[in-house]
Amino acid sequence: ITRRNKLLENIREKNLNTEQLFYWNDKLLKLGQLIFYERKDLLSFFNQEMKTVGEKFNSQKDNLKLIYYPSLLSSERLRAYQMKEIAAGQSLIGPHRDDFGFFWKDYDLEKYGSRGEQRLVILALKMAELSFIRSKTGEMPVLLLDDIFSELDLENRQKLTFLFGSQQTIITSTEEEVFEILEDLKDIETMRLR
Repeated sequence: ITRRNKLLENIREKNLNTEQLFYWNDKLLKLGQLIFYERKDLLSFFNQEMKTVGEKFNSQKDNLKLIYYPSLLSSERLRAYQMKEIAAGQSLIGPHRDDFGFFWKDYDLEKYGSRGEQRLVILALKMAELSFIRSKTGEMPVLLLDDIFSELDLENRQKLTFLFGSQQTIITSTEEEVFEILEDLKDIETMRLR
C-alpha cells in the first residue's frame, strides 16, 4: 500500500504514465484476497468465542456479533477508482479500508450502546483474542487489563471475575472498590500503590 500510494502520488505530481500501476494493482488484488479470507476466518472464530464469553456475562449476550465490512477489491473496482486515487495520491479501496462493527440484539453498539456495554464487548473480544493466541501457540498469554471496572455497575463488575481464573491477569485500577471485588477470589494477589 505504501509503495502503491507513493506511485499514485508521483503519477499525480509528475504526470507519470499509469502503466506501473498494473503491477501494484495485481499485488494488491492477490494480497487483498488473502487478507480478506484470513479476516473472515478470524472473525468466525472470534464470534464463536465471544458468544461463549458473552453467555458468562449475561445469557442475552449470545446475540453479540462482530461484523466485518470489507472494502472489496476487484480489477473493475480498481479501474473505476483509478482517477480518484491518482487525484488523492493514495489507495482508496483495499484491506486497509476494511472496518468492523459490534452488534448486540441487532443494534450497533458504537452508535447505540452504553459505555458499559461497549466495555463488556471489548472484554469479550479480548477473551476471544486470548483463545486465538492459545490455539495458535499452545500457550496462554498474560491478560493485561487497565481500568476495566470503570463505567461498569457493581453487578457487571462482579460478573467479570470469571475472567481472572484461567490465566495470569494483571489489572490496574484507581478505584478502591475493585479490591473488595477481588478479595473473594482465590490465588489473587493485590498491591496498592499510592
